[in-house]
Amino acid sequence: MSLPIREASYRSLSQSSVSTFSTSRGVQDMLKKEKWQSSWQFVTVMIGYSMTSYSFSAFIRTGKENQPNFVQHMLGYLFFLFFGMPIMYMQIVLGQYTTMGMFNLRYCIPLSRGLPYSFMVSVFLETLLTGYFMTDELMYFLLSFQTVLPWTVCPKYQNISCLNGKSNKTGLHTAFAFWKYIYMENPVVNQEDITTYEMPSKERIVILLATWAMTFGIMCVSNYRYRKYILYMVSICSAGFLIVFFAILTRHASTGGVTKLLSINVDEFYSINAWKNTVGNVISGLALGELYNMYAGALLPSNQQAGTLSVVCGCVLWIYKMILSSMCMMCEALIIDETKVPSLDVHSNVAEATLALHVTTPQGLSYLSLYHLWNSIYFGCHVIISVSNQILHLMSMQAAVTDMYPNFYKFRMYVFGVICVLCCFSGLCLLPSSVFAIAQVLFTEVMVYIKFCSVLMLTITIFWVYGVTNLSDDIHYLMGSQPTKYWKICWYITPLIMIIVMVIMIIRAISRPQLFFMLSAGAGVIFLSPAAFYLGIEVLGHIKQRNLLGTIRPTEQWGPPDPDDRALRRMFNPRLATKYQAHKMVCEHCCLYGNKALKNIINQEDLVRREYLMNLVETKRVKVFFADVDL
Repeated sequence: MSLPIREASYRSLSQSSVSTFSTSRGVQDMLKKEKWQSSWQFVTVMIGYSMTSYSFSAFIRTGKENQPNFVQHMLGYLFFLFFGMPIMYMQIVLGQYTTMGMFNLRYCIPLSRGLPYSFMVSVFLETLLTGYFMTDELMYFLLSFQTVLPWTVCPKYQNISCLNGKSNKTGLHTAFAFWKYIYMENPVVNQEDITTYEMPSKERIVILLATWAMTFGIMCVSNYRYRKYILYMVSICSAGFLIVFFAILTRHASTGGVTKLLSINVDEFYSINAWKNTVGNVISGLALGELYNMYAGALLPSNQQAGTLSVVCGCVLWIYKMILSSMCMMCEALIIDETKVPSLDVHSNVAEATLALHVTTPQGLSYLSLYHLWNSIYFGCHVIISVSNQILHLMSMQAAVTDMYPNFYKFRMYVFGVICVLCCFSGLCLLPSSVFAIAQVLFTEVMVYIKFCSVLMLTITIFWVYGVTNLSDDIHYLMGSQPTKYWKICWYITPLIMIIVMVIMIIRAISRPQLFFMLSAGAGVIFLSPAAFYLGIEVLGHIKQRNLLGTIRPTEQWGPPDPDDRALRRMFNPRLATKYQAHKMVCEHCCLYGNKALKNIINQEDLVRREYLMNLVETKRVKVFFADVDL
């Protein structure tokens, strides 16, 4: 029986075996999701989701703490290759295989039913932080049109002295002094001031509401064709950042930042802290601890190579961050050249992750000619990239809701609006400087641990419990070929690497201050409680069914959205069928089909049959000849 006939027989069996499945109207609507128009659109939208102002600032902050140079960035690049991309590929291809988001994992391994909730809480908090940064960026963008930029002059305080490159005063840089004492009203993080809560300014409240209204308005105007708008946004931002980058290069002093970037310090290869921080940057930079990667894969056609697209997305994103980090270092070199003093104190206890965005780059740009133009372009690009990132954050949460409740899909705009309003009013709580100072510790430190735990549980679930073999067979069924050995090897060792890094992170966290330990413990309970709760429910439920092994086995709902395809996948293993076809359908056992004597008999029968037919044809020709003669 040939392979197509075998597949046809399996399909006929599947059609008769899935008559009990029914598809709701909401699921039918989800099956009609608009696919990506091109691979380039997929890449640009993924950049728009992963390239956030916060991740860029955290990337710079971590680099400063570890004396950034070429080796440091190569460490990150190596981790990106061997650690980040395999996880990103797995998330995208699972979405492509099931055409649904991460909440479909409850059908893959029932024990992981609560894991997507931890990811969703992480996305919710990232949305709040992005809204806060978007408010700051829009405020700075509007301030950049003033005649005198406020971050180029020293605040009028008697006990504050600033250095601006035009006087011999010593003290804080003007941009840092403005951000700390005027804009943020001197935020501090200590146990005595935690209970302090002051109302934010009316201007910041209005700006925050305006940013959320703008985000929702873009979705309403686009009528869910938001990906086309985001492609334009990312293109505009890329052009704007490149213009500012080359404007900074016009100053000869900026080359000191490039020299610092390309300097070599081999000792960093032995720095445990550098490796640990790089892992956190990879997880946040590639958005591995969030929902959108799997949802983006759900919109990919089945013939698209998710592995290739993952590599392209990661490489473009890393180049993007390298350009922005080089821009920050060049601005720092300009500040050093103008003020003739050492660089900024990045170990300050006030919101370290925002220094690259609000202090270093703006002050460096203020030393250029036409500095109003460069500051407005710089902050305008950050506003645009934050809006695109915010839309995709909200879309990932809306997709998660419609995956859980398919009948809500036709009301997805209302779901999007409700999520938008909820995030907007929750973001108002972050506007007071004292609250943000505490939240900054939560986002910059604790979120790294929580995201790492979520990704660790996901990799263990998919790579070890579900199995690399099953995952490879699913990819084979989807694309027609097995993934390369590179992906398989990385999938096997990635959870082990993450476990080792997790142990190092825990050991180092024990020595941190008590406040950090309290925040870590509280955030861990909040994030991981859904996973633990549903873990207990699934275990108890399967114990009652006397099927405890069912907690680690896929259910009948796992697989492609079409019930026929799911039934076919359960009965048809493409990996084994390919081997069968490669051996020319020859049975490997001692059965009649592979018996040589039987083949000889069949060949003799074919020979006799051909001779008989030839004799029969000759007989008919003779009869026809004599009939013509008689006539």
